[in-house]
Amino acid sequence: MAKTKQKIMDTARQLYNRYGLANVSQRQIAEQLGISPGNLTYHFKKKEDLNLAIYEALVGDFNALFQQLDIDNQSTQFFAKFIDGMYEVMQQYRFIFVDIIFLMRTHPTIANHYRDLLVLRKQQFNVIIITLIKKGYWRPAPFPDYYDTVFQQLQLVTDFYCSAQELNSFLKEGQDKTHFRRLIQQTIEPHLTVSGKSSLGMSL
Repeated sequence: MAKTKQKIMDTARQLYNRYGLANVSQRQIAEQLGISPGNLTYHFKKKEDLNLAIYEALVGDFNALFQQLDIDNQSTQFFAKFIDGMYEVMQQYRFIFVDIIFLMRTHPTIANHYRDLLVLRKQQFNVIIITLIKKGYWRPAPFPDYYDTVFQQLQLVTDFYCSAQELNSFLKEGQDKTHFRRLIQQTIEPHLTVSGKSSLGMSL
């Protein structure tokens, strides 16, 4: 049963990524899998239940990525690997980022969870910043709440990067993993000390 449930989630995610959340029905997912609609609804009674399960899988993948984050490992390779990992997870669940407003409006449970998740991510960000300041890699905040704005900048880049990719695909402008990494680097670079830039392989 667990295997069938995972196949349903994987197939739905692939169809959502290709056609958009609002354009894919449970029947289409069942047809793609070669199972009956009744078999699908046995595992996920409503489309909302399926969407919630996929969203929770995304959060789980991001949590696993953050658990691997080693603040003491300030190497160019580690930093790039972490950002690339974020990019790969975002691409796997691309539709969530592209359809994020629709998703929040139609799924109150996901909207509430996302609001709480932002609080957690901000706390994690602050812990990282405090640690890096102590190590001499990050500049102390020039005034209170200064790094709240930096967090918001990073949130905008991550939450809406896939939407920008979707838009730019119509304009024939390619955006890839390297481009995403560069955006993150350029967002944080002004806040690094000389030793911090050197440690992460950024320009001085």
